[in-house]
Amino acid sequence: MTAQTLETEAPTPSRAWLRAALIGGLALLAGFVGWERMQLARLTPLWFDEAWTLAVATTPDWKSFLHEAYNDTNGPLYYLIARLWRMVWGSSDLALRLPGLAAVALAGAAPLLRRTPGLGYEARLTWGAMLFGWWGMGELLAGRCYGPLLAATTFQLIAFARLIEKPSLGRAFEWCAIGAAAILLQYYAVFLVAVQGLTYLALKRGQAARTWPALIAFVPTGAWMVFHFPRLKAFSDTAVAWHPKIGLDGAQGLAAYTLNPATPLATIAVAVILAAALLLSRGAKAAEKPEPARAAWITALTSLAALALILLSGALKPSLTSRYMVGMAPGLLLAILLVARSTARARLAYAALALLYLGIAARPAAFADTLKTGAPYGYEVGSDALMAERVTDLVFVWDHEIAGVMDPASLARVGGVFFQRADAPVHVTAIAPKPGEDPNRLALAAARGDHPGIIWLYNRGGRTAAATHPPAIAKLDPNWTCEHTGDNMAGTLTCHR
Repeated sequence: MTAQTLETEAPTPSRAWLRAALIGGLALLAGFVGWERMQLARLTPLWFDEAWTLAVATTPDWKSFLHEAYNDTNGPLYYLIARLWRMVWGSSDLALRLPGLAAVALAGAAPLLRRTPGLGYEARLTWGAMLFGWWGMGELLAGRCYGPLLAATTFQLIAFARLIEKPSLGRAFEWCAIGAAAILLQYYAVFLVAVQGLTYLALKRGQAARTWPALIAFVPTGAWMVFHFPRLKAFSDTAVAWHPKIGLDGAQGLAAYTLNPATPLATIAVAVILAAALLLSRGAKAAEKPEPARAAWITALTSLAALALILLSGALKPSLTSRYMVGMAPGLLLAILLVARSTARARLAYAALALLYLGIAARPAAFADTLKTGAPYGYEVGSDALMAERVTDLVFVWDHEIAGVMDPASLARVGGVFFQRADAPVHVTAIAPKPGEDPNRLALAAARGDHPGIIWLYNRGGRTAAATHPPAIAKLDPNWTCEHTGDNMAGTLTCHR
């Protein structure tokens, strides 16, 4: 009996009722998660990275848009999506976040929209539930490229499995086009594309060679990467690196994050579920065990190989942080699913995995904490407060390792983006302090006009000026009124006089 037969055979009335109840329960749970995410998108202020997206999406013309997209370390595709979306739906916080949230929902629906070879309906439904739940509750920035990246790499995995199952020019072009788009969303996707491309050539050889015209899909991506290379080289300088090299502990932490970003305990829970399914299968008849889904397994293994290469790159160069691992998550979840599928208690394991991921995402406590926390490393609330004080001259201090290689005009645009959105005239002076300099005195010296204000984003845990000169504007000049968000190590200081 094959896995496909196991998952499509007509269930008994009692099992049909149980299956319908489970699917209905999962749908309700997923709907609750979606509602929570919409509320967070509507009610929580933007984090700094999301404010950066807003600044790029609201550039006055396409020339300045290209300049700002070039300035960043990521590919330009998400910024293009955000700009086009803003032109239709506006630039509110909710509008800015909707494309990312819609992409996460699309990632969850992808296994049901496109058939993955060897996976029946129940397996695809479980994979989709895991993908949708994986996003968690407030762990990632919705107004950035990571939601679309999750969707793109999910469709890329499905396209690759279909290509391995039956090579053709059409399927090769589909995989190439999705892979090219994933790279333009986030450059670390190139690891997955490279591993899958080499795997395709190794396994299919002559058939793969005959589909070479599909490579034309990579031409725009390659052209942009060549154009963007000088900028990426500037960011790769160890003098401005803002992520440490990873060791064994760091690699384990990133791998656990890739399995679930909400909590490392999810890794233990997944292991328990799979171990229980395997133990319960020991007494099952051999005929009940599913046949291997070869294309799906190969696809999952390419993600594991790409993950290993990314971790190796982080060990060799200080360039890796957790959210860069988003593109590897669909493949790791697929690997978990395939292990569950290989047991005689696959349905039980499917239900447990789907409930685990959606349950973690739906935690009311996480929802409440995110609402309460807001955006400690953000300045939307501070900008609103300064506008209420009628501030006309703003000193924007971004105390970050890479601020020194950023265009001062770009930093000024980012600093005044909330004033711009509210049509509140303001003159912005951007400051990028060097380690050892005192941002307090730099900001006070730059403050001008009758109604000046200061916004200072700091991280005392990095190689920044705040590490040696913590925020103390009001202490140095009592004429200033200041408020903090965040904590003593990282956050935002907002002041007016």
